[in-house]
Amino acid sequence: MPEKLLVQMRASDRDPVLSTQPIGSVSFNDYFLKQGIRPLKGDLVVSCHGNTDLTLRYARQIQKLADEGNKVVVIAHGGLFFALPSLLAANVPTVPVISIPMDGNEYAQAASFLGAYVPPGTAAIGTVGIHQYNVAAKVACAVLNNQFDGVYQAVHVREKKEDRQLRQGLQSLGVEILGEPPTGMKEGFVVGVPPVTDVGFSVIDGCGDLVVYGTVPDEGYQGNIRTHLNLADKLTNAVWAGRPDAVPYFVAKCLAADHPDIAVNLKAAAEKKAKSYLSEDGRPRELTLESFV
Repeated sequence: MPEKLLVQMRASDRDPVLSTQPIGSVSFNDYFLKQGIRPLKGDLVVSCHGNTDLTLRYARQIQKLADEGNKVVVIAHGGLFFALPSLLAANVPTVPVISIPMDGNEYAQAASFLGAYVPPGTAAIGTVGIHQYNVAAKVACAVLNNQFDGVYQAVHVREKKEDRQLRQGLQSLGVEILGEPPTGMKEGFVVGVPPVTDVGFSVIDGCGDLVVYGTVPDEGYQGNIRTHLNLADKLTNAVWAGRPDAVPYFVAKCLAADHPDIAVNLKAAAEKKAKSYLSEDGRPRELTLESFV
């Protein structure tokens, strides 16, 4: 019988312990256990900078659990920098990784939160606001305890280039688009690219069981980072997956356990990207003294 599994990860013993964080009136672990989800017995503590090989070993084991038919989600501390969730995500092509950024000075907060802003590919992660354990837990439960047929795409006012980009990316990975979300929708999976404003975020937040959104930087985006951080702290069931062309990969990961065709497409995309870095003969370069001018 396939299991619903949650993996908790942090990069340092100094990071807050995930498994004991309060979610409402119960502990993090009890919150998941009450919903039929098995959390890991204690957090995995590993630094991708301090022990990259061990991080990759855990990634292979997590992906193996998913390949065996289990439904798996990872929640990882973004740390004061985002490396752990992103490196892990790149090596678990069908498992969604949710990053919880940590507090710190303004630069550290921005670096941790902006970890979701990666190029399109299976390294895509979903990020909540600073220390938003409640939202991360709610999103993880929505992924693990629902079987979504597809997604609803929310369009703000009128369709734009980024909306078309998002739709095309979803379709390329085999994700079915069910239309626009009906007004007042309480169930379902919603995606969109809202403007980084109170009005834009009000269109998506609380819509359905789960929301994954992307954003488009504009000329004033450096100033908008603080606005985005403040708005993200108010969201209740939404995660940010970075650029519009990266969002489809995180969305597909959330669906992959229930849609084998999507899992196949994700693995193919990861393999294609990996091969793009090889030499023309399909092999990696060998670096020796003869390699240099």
